[in-house]
Amino acid sequence: MVAMNVFRLLGDTSHLLSFIVMFWKLFTSKSVAGISLKTQLLYVIVFCFRYLDIFWNFLSIYNTIMKVIFISSSVAVVYVMKFGVPHKDTYSQEDDAFPIAYLVAPAALMGVAFNQDHESPFEMCWAFSIYLEAVAILPQLFMLQKQGGAESLTGHYILLLGLYRLFYILNWIYRCPLTLSTSPPLPAATPASSRADLAWPRAASGSAAPASPHPAPGVCGATAATRPSRT
Repeated sequence: MVAMNVFRLLGDTSHLLSFIVMFWKLFTSKSVAGISLKTQLLYVIVFCFRYLDIFWNFLSIYNTIMKVIFISSSVAVVYVMKFGVPHKDTYSQEDDAFPIAYLVAPAALMGVAFNQDHESPFEMCWAFSIYLEAVAILPQLFMLQKQGGAESLTGHYILLLGLYRLFYILNWIYRCPLTLSTSPPLPAATPASSRADLAWPRAASGSAAPASPHPAPGVCGATAATRPSRT
């Protein structure tokens, strides 16, 4: 197994900080205004499907702790938005109108069609989570566009998610030479889809973001045993 590097650590740190900022907003403002419940629900789906192996695949204490934190934090955010008082009364369902079925269905089909092992249900779930995470932010961006921008804490949350994705791209690039194989290049889906992710911080302020280059699929495929672990 390839040792964890600084990019992976910075990515996880940025992701954890994004949860801290989210909870800070929820419990200081007592409001979920400007936050897309649909995006948060998609993240719950992403982490639950990705980390199904938490029950049988132990890699390290750090790895397991991160899985638990990501799942529990995502579920907690959705719970507060749906049932928290007075949080639930500040949610704008009218602005959060992106049809997420158009994201979930294609991601599910791609997960079944393009994965590391077509005989493994877990590999299909893992692939589905990768594809879905690449577009999970779209309902949030759609909501910000309808509302004309984001408040400070929401903008910081989106910025940290963008940094998390950026550091994971660098992590993937760093590990490419160490995980070369002839198997399908599924991990390339993460950096290849990140052109939109890198635009999140700009989207919060309403400015346009240029497309960013990404490695071509097929350069660095990884087997199920050696692919970069998503914590």
